[in-house]
Amino acid sequence: MTVSSQSTPALSRGRLLSLGGLAAVFVTLAWRMHAFVDANCVNMLFWDQWDFYIPFFEGRSLWDVFTFQQGSHRMGIALLLTRGMAALSDWNVRWDAFAISFTMMAAALLALRLATRCGLKLGLGLVAIPLFFFNLRQYEVFVGASNLSHSSFPVLMLLVCCLAWFWRNTPARLLTLAVLNFLLVFTGYGIFAGVLIPALLFLELVQHLRAGRRPEFLWTTAALFACAAAWVVFAQEYIFVGHLEGLNLGYNKPIEYLYFMGLMLANFLGVPGTGGATLAVGYLFLALLLATWLWHGLRLLRLGCEQERISVVLFFLSSFGLVYVANTALGRVAFGWEAGAVASRYVPLMVPGALALLLQAGLLTNRRLSLGLVALLTVATAAGTLTLRKDDLSLITWYRQGRLEWRQAYLATHSIQEANRRSNFQVFPRDIDERIKYLEKNKLNLFAPSGH
Repeated sequence: MTVSSQSTPALSRGRLLSLGGLAAVFVTLAWRMHAFVDANCVNMLFWDQWDFYIPFFEGRSLWDVFTFQQGSHRMGIALLLTRGMAALSDWNVRWDAFAISFTMMAAALLALRLATRCGLKLGLGLVAIPLFFFNLRQYEVFVGASNLSHSSFPVLMLLVCCLAWFWRNTPARLLTLAVLNFLLVFTGYGIFAGVLIPALLFLELVQHLRAGRRPEFLWTTAALFACAAAWVVFAQEYIFVGHLEGLNLGYNKPIEYLYFMGLMLANFLGVPGTGGATLAVGYLFLALLLATWLWHGLRLLRLGCEQERISVVLFFLSSFGLVYVANTALGRVAFGWEAGAVASRYVPLMVPGALALLLQAGLLTNRRLSLGLVALLTVATAAGTLTLRKDDLSLITWYRQGRLEWRQAYLATHSIQEANRRSNFQVFPRDIDERIKYLEKNKLNLFAPSGH
């Protein structure tokens, strides 16, 4: 009794210290990301923003905004949020960048809850989560064409899906998943989840049927019909533009797909270069992700979704991570794997894969191996992402100064060609004369009195 009463306060102090340390890391990294956005994002529409703001220029309906197609994806609920922010801010695109930052903060909080739900305890493992979500290697989504649909918002919805799998109330869980499936299908790269959610629900349906669980079977059937309906709606007036994305199924150097995926994953951890050592890190990441996907996929087939909710989550996250890197390689390798694979804008959507690895490492029954892998992943992420390299800083400066100088030149000359010449920079490669006149007439974006 004496030992117990003396150890409990010590344990409580230990937990408080761990919580305090985690909170300090979280707040510090979140504030650093906020400060980075504040220092480097310029209120000047840039590149793809000139295109996905078209529904705003044309005053389209909310449904047209939701279903607007940019490249091979629709923009979904995130573009509706962007429209709302534009209306409140006179189209200040700094709000878009801050929205990505705050969405990643919210996603990180959900990931912490998910990690504890999956059995990860206070300690080094949870510290890795803010390192993933506040990874400064995602800088391009802040200093370039900030796009909520193609970066943080799908990640946030994926994590809500993961938490929903644990709900014991079957109707509420299935309704939530059906709604999220609809939103994800329409929101950028969330489209991949629109395949994974129905696949898991179908597996669950078969298992309900075999076990004779009639109410659950009927609810799951309804959810699957809702998922199918989402795809039917999505397909209306959809335009396949794979050729614009560099899609080339007949690419004559198939080994480069593997190079691309390896380099993408290594870049997430901030490993520099394109040589063998860098690729080896990426291939290790890829192999572990594949092993996690296979292990939990087999568990679901053998033991069922009903009793293996953690396996559902890890299968879901690892599947998304694998599909995302494979799709990106398929679509971009033709542009050159060495330069294309290290694009900063890919980093946010690799977070789910990294989270799957962290959770899997924390679940290992061999505690020494588990702690070792968690520590390795945490230290590797910290070492490669807490600071940026000179080439990254130079690119960030190029984005910031180029947009500032272009804006200043245009305000002085009201000529796109002269602004391009004076700044030695372009904000869009095609004609935007009518759109920029619209901004000036309505005192929006760079013409807004409060713009900076």
